[in-house]
Amino acid sequence: MPTSPPESAGSGGTDDSRGAKSPAPGKALSPALICKVCGDTSSGKHYGIYACNGCSGFFKRSVRRRLIYRQVVLLENRR
Repeated sequence: MPTSPPESAGSGGTDDSRGAKSPAPGKALSPALICKVCGDTSSGKHYGIYACNGCSGFFKRSVRRRLIYRQVVLLENRR
């Protein structure tokens, strides 16, 4: 009896230019499964939003270290 090759642990998708997994053909990701910060594949809700593992780790370090970030606004060079 012929056997098929073992499937990988992933979703069966292909790697894109960033190395991130894209959905397998015919299986589109739902908008709710996209990281709201960077657009990568979300691994679930972390700190109230859908976030990927990288952004989730950033949030976790920020919370644990009690870091506060400020927004920097860059102005155009006016002549």
